[in-house]
Amino acid sequence: MLGKILGGRYQIIRHLGGGGFGTTFVAVDRHLPGNPQCVVKIPERGHFIRLNFDVPGLRNLMQKSGINSLKRM
Repeated sequence: MLGKILGGRYQIIRHLGGGGFGTTFVAVDRHLPGNPQCVVKIPERGHFIRLNFDVPGLRNLMQKSGINSLKRM
């Protein structure tokens, strides 16, 4: 998987971990200036990820973690 480009945008540079819900990688975003690093999660078959942006405290958690935005491929 290393070096593979997902969605024509995210180039996998390192494996972070994996478990029952999927595998997580560090990638570079080839579409943003400076090609910043990001995290890409590939769900296992049979699982899906649903992000609920109305969860109380999600914005605070993101800010504390240094996350500026969530993007979907």
